[in-house]
Amino acid sequence: VRGFPNSGFQRAIITHDGFKLIEERIQGKTLNYDGWYMPNGTMLPAPSDDSGHFLFDLTADPTEHVNLYEQAPQRVNVLRGLLNEYMKDYENPQSNWPHPAAFPQLHHGRWAPFSHLIGKKK
Repeated sequence: VRGFPNSGFQRAIITHDGFKLIEERIQGKTLNYDGWYMPNGTMLPAPSDDSGHFLFDLTADPTEHVNLYEQAPQRVNVLRGLLNEYMKDYENPQSNWPHPAAFPQLHHGRWAPFSHLIGKKK
């Protein structure tokens, strides 16, 4: 939303009824983000809210300019609950670098899952 963080996190959830909750904590310098460019070339400025909390109604506001976070605390709590429930089972993605435990010579000549070989849960 506001650039590339040096450290921190961003998490978001979009619901079936078109609402999007974004929560972020960015630490360190970020690149400046100047806004959105419409198909006709018109530039719309980016939201100026630096709180790190955003709620958008994507049906009414597809360009995400109207932050409803403060006006809809009940919806925020519901979406945060859904997001927290999802995050209970979240695992960081596997690195794209080849891991020696996956090498084909260890799996009858083919690349294969290997988490059980290094003690990580599947």
